[in-house]
Amino acid sequence: MKGKTFQIPCMALAIGFALFLPPIALAQQEEPQEVATRVAGGLEITLVVAPPLTEEQMAKMMEAMEARESRKGMEGMPMPGMTPTHYLGVIITDQKTGKVVKGLSVTLTAKGQGVVRKRSFVQMPGSYAHNISLPAKGMYRITIKIEGFPLKKPLVVPFDFEYK
Repeated sequence: MKGKTFQIPCMALAIGFALFLPPIALAQQEEPQEVATRVAGGLEITLVVAPPLTEEQMAKMMEAMEARESRKGMEGMPMPGMTPTHYLGVIITDQKTGKVVKGLSVTLTAKGQGVVRKRSFVQMPGSYAHNISLPAKGMYRITIKIEGFPLKKPLVVPFDFEYK
């Protein structure tokens, strides 16, 4: 399914957009695309990518999240001096039940093209996601670190991602 629109779990990511963005902003956001899915520690982890949210979309989302007191992890936004190139997200589901696992701490590290970028993901309805700036096209090793219940120890899951 690589390279195709990832319909079912990405619906959760799209619902996350819908809760925080006005209809006009939603019309500008492309459907997330699946990069890959990994199974580890009883979890299914799917990495998805979409164009970055604009500053206006992020501001509106932050306002809505602030009103809901769910802004934790959004510190440091926007990224001064860096223009986001991608909106990366992970959909984490329990392998047995298929239900989305909430309340985790999720961190992304992207290494490639001579740089390392690290972002704490924000929990969205059905996913964890954040804008990120990758400086040049090419291959990146994306590492997702997941911590929290039901995991007994941190889980590190690698993905290869090509910025085209």
